[in-house]
Amino acid sequence: MKKLFFANVNFAASDEELRELFETIGPVKRCNIIKTDGRSRGYGFVEYADELDASRAIDDLNGQTFMGRKLLVQEGKK
Repeated sequence: MKKLFFANVNFAASDEELRELFETIGPVKRCNIIKTDGRSRGYGFVEYADELDASRAIDDLNGQTFMGRKLLVQEGKK
């Protein structure tokens, strides 16, 4: 399993919308936007079971515009 960090997410984006985006690469185990008091912090984490899918997600989605903002997608810290 490989965890990725994503940031610069539009505050209006939902967990489900991000999951759908990341699932264009491959099956997602978990995807969540970090929230404080129910409000998005603009970043979160996604987990792929397949490390190849995770690498492709970084290559394909990092810098891609999603809901008007350029995403940052990188390997998550352990």
